[in-house]
Amino acid sequence: MSKIKKSTVHHTVDAKRWELSREKERITYPPEHAGPIQMDWRKRENYSATDLNYRGRNNTP
Repeated sequence: MSKIKKSTVHHTVDAKRWELSREKERITYPPEHAGPIQMDWRKRENYSATDLNYRGRNNTP
């Protein structure tokens, strides 16, 4: 005969409250913020750094 194992969780949180706390933790940027480049892993493309081309000696703006 097996014993029922007691849960080690101190308290349970309902799903709605859990989603609200997750939403507060999520980082969102305004649309005009220059965020990181979004790369699609399915395309297997390399990061070309075209936004940094102006730093070269021949590419002065």
